[in-house]
Amino acid sequence: MLLLSLFTDAGERKTYADMLASDIYKKIGEDMGIPTRRQVKHDFQRIVNTGQKRLGWMLEQYPFKFYVYHFPQFARVLHLRTDLANFLQNFEARLMVQELGNYCRSKGLFWIPMHDGFMSTENDGELIAAFARELFCKAVGFTPRIRPEVLASGT
Repeated sequence: MLLLSLFTDAGERKTYADMLASDIYKKIGEDMGIPTRRQVKHDFQRIVNTGQKRLGWMLEQYPFKFYVYHFPQFARVLHLRTDLANFLQNFEARLMVQELGNYCRSKGLFWIPMHDGFMSTENDGELIAAFARELFCKAVGFTPRIRPEVLASGT
């Protein structure tokens, strides 16, 4: 989802946002013949985390082929950004830790940041999730799905 902030072509951006309404990893897997979402996510992360972006190697990777086919202008960005993983992690941290944390502290809400999410009490969870959705919508123009999971108390 954070990749939306790097799209420069409005048509490609809209198509990508539409794909995000479901699960982008499943979409890549379906289009490229990869049966497991976990494998697609792992292979996608290899592309994002690669510091040395050799075009020949990238063109052999099915996640990159997917982006070249559906989003040729964006694929150039994906290929050229050697700092992409760092950029995306810092972007996510700014939203989910700094800005969401400031909001929670100002409202006295219980919140613990976690990778791709947060922990809170059931009472505070929806308030925090609503603000997180608003943050992401302002930052990338797309409202994420935030699904609560209730943890068992152990008793």
